Amino acid sequence: PYEEPLEVLYTLPLPAGGAVTGYTIRLGKRVIRGEVRKRAEAQEEYRKALLDGRFASLLEQERADTFTQKLGCLPPGETAGVEIEVVQLLAFLPEDGSGPGRWEYRFPTVAGVRYEGAPGRVPDAEKLDVNRADGAGTPVKLEASLLIMDGPGGDTRPQAPGREVILEESDGGVRVSLSEGMKLDRDLVIRWSALQQDVGVRMVEGKGLPCDDGRYALITLTPPASVQKGLARDLTILIDASGSMSGRPISRAKLVVEELLGSLDPGDRFEILAFASDVKRLVSGPVDASPDNIRGALAALRQLEAGGATEMARAVVEALKPLRPDSQRQVVLITDGYIGFESEVIGEILRRLVPGARLHAVGVGSAPNRSLTRGAARAGRGIEILVGDDGDARAASRRLLQATVRPVLTDLEVGGTALVTFAPGRPQDVLQGQPLVLLAELAATGGMLEIKGRQAGAPGIWRHRVEIPERPEQARGDGRRATTLPLGALFGREAIEDLELEVAAAPSERERARLEEGIESLPPQPRLALAARLDSDGLPDRELAERLRMRLNTFLQNIVRARRGMERCLEGRGVRLKELLS
Repeated sequence: PYEEPLEVLYTLPLPAGGAVTGYTIRLGKRVIRGEVRKRAEAQEEYRKALLDGRFASLLEQERADTFTQKLGCLPPGETAGVEIEVVQLLAFLPEDGSGPGRWEYRFPTVAGVRYEGAPGRVPDAEKLDVNRADGAGTPVKLEASLLIMDGPGGDTRPQAPGREVILEESDGGVRVSLSEGMKLDRDLVIRWSALQQDVGVRMVEGKGLPCDDGRYALITLTPPASVQKGLARDLTILIDASGSMSGRPISRAKLVVEELLGSLDPGDRFEILAFASDVKRLVSGPVDASPDNIRGALAALRQLEAGGATEMARAVVEALKPLRPDSQRQVVLITDGYIGFESEVIGEILRRLVPGARLHAVGVGSAPNRSLTRGAARAGRGIEILVGDDGDARAASRRLLQATVRPVLTDLEVGGTALVTFAPGRPQDVLQGQPLVLLAELAATGGMLEIKGRQAGAPGIWRHRVEIPERPEQARGDGRRATTLPLGALFGREAIEDLELEVAAAPSERERARLEEGIESLPPQPRLALAARLDSDGLPDRELAERLRMRLNTFLQNIVRARRGMERCLEGRGVRLKELLS
């Protein structure tokens, strides 16, 4: 309907744990592929393209799950299609009893409103403050189709909570589609049964993206079916009682707390802190988990109402004060996560977490802020659990019980001649009913990979060794197999998140600036900006298009091998790295 070129701006959510592996714009019959640059460089190139009257696009990562996209000089009457390719890991949800558990795929559709505190507390607040639709919401609907290659639909039983789905059998699997478009007001969640339960250690080996000849592995450690009784617990519950938690979120949070209190044994101790504009102790403790103390806690919980600001950092500092050394210190943070100063909270967790302590994050609501909940759990070496409805609240409580009562393997270490590096560098414990996933870069020549840790109820050190063959195609048997998926991209994402934790925990602005400068000097950049442009003749030059593809594929690699791999790739085409980056 417009007769002049437009610039359009989108704020869009993407999976918090996903790795962006491609960015493509389709403008009429033309196809333009994105390239990854440092943010300032990408912004400048986008600005110049607009001044020259050329179509350009810019995709920038603001948080782990929030991106902004600009399409500039969009020609009148043209239709632009945008494709963003993301690789992400599925979540595993254990079942009660002897069931094999369920897989969960989750895709966000909401960029929620964040509490930002005093002016200036969130430096990039204007990028998070987006215009909101009126009460009727946006007319746009989400259409989704998911191909599950785990067996027939009758065996996997796919479901989308609160949605009707259409199942179509496919070769070796089933295609799941929504029966009607979904409003963009909550996460899309699809779950299906795991046909068999993994036992022990399994490893899948894969490659990086094109121009990266590295070897990567996804390692899954699955706990045994039963474990012995764990240590006494010091349980600290942090419950968000701010205004954004009003209504169903605070009710679901209370359900989780009630279940946790019901799980306490006589030798345990607990305390409950609620936070909004300030921190309030519902139970001043820690106190013994006696029947009288638990009844008092439940009475105080029932009186709790949501309202006010979200001063989460102060509550986290209070919750992580050291307690008795012979206990298992477990902190459970229950929140919708909608603050703009996520790095401040995550930094406090990373700095103040004492040895033996763990912090778990429970995200409540239809679309929790996973930049906060995922980052907090990672810094706290705990687990992240998402609660969407009352059924989820009860299931979340059972998973928290498994996590806080009986850790199976703690203080994990990965080493051996086959290992270059691994991520996360601060792995969580292997918990009852909760597999642990690690990503590793392997030596080109193979060798021995060793995983070790302390096993609950067993003397000495638990060890598991895997012989990595010299050639990747030999990765078969003994819990090993190969995949064509670009595991290098997932490894890069995990390695970047590790580095960003260090930035968040920097003790001073000077140290933070030093770490930021060091990160910016390493590809890929942790704060990605993807730019795509169309030359003035209306069609991208073939040589330029090939260069764009090479740069996109290469810069998304892990920080350890990216420069080495790209140099080999480009020199083979007569292009030197220094020339390309200038």
